Amino acid sequence: MTDKLNDTLTRFASLSDLERTSTKVSSLDAWTDDELEERIKTASPLPDAIYTLYTTFSGGTGPMIIGHNVYDLCRDTVVKKGVDCYLAPEARALDFVRAHTSIPVPKVRRYIVSGYHANLLMEKIEGTRLDKLWPSYSPLQRFLTAWILRGYILELRKASSLYHRFHVPGPMANDPQQCHGPAFLFGDDYQGPFEHSRQLFDYFSKRPGNSGLRFDNSYDSQPLVLTHNDLSMRNIIVDRDGKLWLVDWEWSGFYPPFCEYIATKNAAFNDRAPRSWCNYIPLITGIWLNEERMVARAFPCHLGYSHAI
Repeated sequence: MTDKLNDTLTRFASLSDLERTSTKVSSLDAWTDDELEERIKTASPLPDAIYTLYTTFSGGTGPMIIGHNVYDLCRDTVVKKGVDCYLAPEARALDFVRAHTSIPVPKVRRYIVSGYHANLLMEKIEGTRLDKLWPSYSPLQRFLTAWILRGYILELRKASSLYHRFHVPGPMANDPQQCHGPAFLFGDDYQGPFEHSRQLFDYFSKRPGNSGLRFDNSYDSQPLVLTHNDLSMRNIIVDRDGKLWLVDWEWSGFYPPFCEYIATKNAAFNDRAPRSWCNYIPLITGIWLNEERMVARAFPCHLGYSHAI
């Protein structure tokens, strides 16, 4: 059974390698800078990229926030609009993952900075979001999907040491950056920047709701790994060949391995994901119950917890 699963992973990896070696020409390559700027201004929101957020501190029952920042630019390209300090690390993460792993991620076509703001132009992935397919999947299809994602996470962790600043917590950048992302990890605010992992562990130890649990010095020797930090089914695209693509790396960065587990549960909580998906999270990311109690104790969650963790 294990050999069959590994063969499946190898097949998906080879498909990804073939795509990397291709030299596809995008229609935007022929556009002038002025034409590109005008098309970015008039681009329509990408329907599958519209997101919904709930107020986590109120147990997910607070005001609902709906928004979008990804737009359909042309048949093969989307543009993500935002601020440079968020999008530049995402572009760097995408380039790193494409260069050092077989994980299918969008290719960065161009990155345009205008003062505080930026536009990240990426390859458009044709396919269907996993959350739309999951209800129709058989138990075997669900298991194989989770196993492939598990392989992606393991590969990501293995490649992390190739990054020259893998020892610095937070988004990929030349200098320490503020950490942001899943509320279960960072609340609804920015944290840091942290120059080394001990500062990050001390922050986790002092979070509201932590009843004296602390990360001792044994954690200091654990390497930081590149973490997607928003592994939601809506950020997994299944293409026509069945290949799984990981999109939306805006919250990515270098964090302790347990952060992927907590962040994925955070995403499932926010998305009201079905329990059939939630049950596979430990297989995909590994399970870190002690660390979850220390980091996310203050947050009620529907994934097996009726009150605080």
